[in-house]
Amino acid sequence: MQFAPAYVDRQPLTAEEEAYNFLLDAICGGRFRKGDRLIAEDIASEIGMSRMPVREAFRRLDAQGLVTLRPNRGAIVSGLDIAELHEVFEMRSALEGLAVRVAVSRIGERQMAALERLLDEMDDYRDESAAWV
Repeated sequence: MQFAPAYVDRQPLTAEEEAYNFLLDAICGGRFRKGDRLIAEDIASEIGMSRMPVREAFRRLDAQGLVTLRPNRGAIVSGLDIAELHEVFEMRSALEGLAVRVAVSRIGERQMAALERLLDEMDDYRDESAAWV
């Protein structure tokens, strides 16, 4: 399964943010498991960017305890237990809710139409949870 197209099509604020979101989703979704070695060059190539934003995302994930950076040896997935996984999703849902509340006051007709199209697409995959996500 390839995750990259969904990330290439989105326009996050920065390349580092894109790499971080890709890695966070891949770790939380089980694509990268505890003990897996993360190779910046491979990940950067998959999501279409240079290594530097991926390395910055590694540092951010290291600060959160999701990966362990080893000097001159790369990053290893630290893994999450179920309680930590719930905590991550709880924090993300709170932050994403805040982001929506801030964005709603600035949304235009064009963006609203795009959101309605996305909702329609999501409805098409209601019975296929992986595709829906």
